[in-house]
Amino acid sequence: MGSDLKSIAKQLYESFNDRDWEGALRDVRDDVHVTIVPFGMSVKGREGFTQFMQNWVAMSSDLKVEVVDQHESDRGIVNEIIATGTHDGPFATPEGELASTGRSLEIPAAEIWEFRDGKVATLRNYVDAAAIWKQIVDAPRVEARIRAFYDEVANRGKIDLIPEYATDNWVDHEAFAGLSPGREGIGEFLALIRSAFPDVRFTVDEVLVAGDRAVCRVRISGTHLGEFMGAPPTGNSFEVQTIDILRMEGDRAAEHWGVTDMMSMMEQLGLAEPAETIG
Repeated sequence: MGSDLKSIAKQLYESFNDRDWEGALRDVRDDVHVTIVPFGMSVKGREGFTQFMQNWVAMSSDLKVEVVDQHESDRGIVNEIIATGTHDGPFATPEGELASTGRSLEIPAAEIWEFRDGKVATLRNYVDAAAIWKQIVDAPRVEARIRAFYDEVANRGKIDLIPEYATDNWVDHEAFAGLSPGREGIGEFLALIRSAFPDVRFTVDEVLVAGDRAVCRVRISGTHLGEFMGAPPTGNSFEVQTIDILRMEGDRAAEHWGVTDMMSMMEQLGLAEPAETIG
């Protein structure tokens, strides 16, 4: 069977490039098991195999696979491949989808195929995930977009621009009590803060982008001139640190987690006693 394995593999890839799913399944077992190792994702059966192929096409409608090299073993074959195309559709990951960016892709991968009875029984895909992130995620652009949000929306109060920076399915995991965790909650939060601190300012000190995550180190400052959390204005000023973590879909944020030094804020406003130090 050895010399036939290369032909079987090349034919399957050709069928993929032609979007001939039936042709691609010709030499695949009914109980085939496919694993995308870097993402910890797996599917089973011919239906799962078809979905595995179609997911790549959903990410890149013009994706084509080229076989670079092949290495046979007693149990099967290793295919070294390069996939090229355009990121014109959502890319499914275990953490969610990355929205299309229109960027060109060149993705190296290795696939280990094991055969039983002359057909593919297992396929382990070792795609270069780092290459995908590097090509899809434009870290400088994401950072610029995040800084623009704090400048235009948070500091200048341009609430109507929120849809340009946050997706429809936005979820805030740090939403204040009584505020919506959905996208409308962003405007509600900023209105609440600005009513209590009319001169509030968000200063972005650092933004780190990795994959579809961005971590922002931000300083918040302002003067207490309106009611805040039931407390009348004190006229005191504050400045505290907050850490915002965002999950990005393209260059818009889809989820937010945050940690703010609320105790220090309340102490500076005179609404809480300073914590006692030990020693």
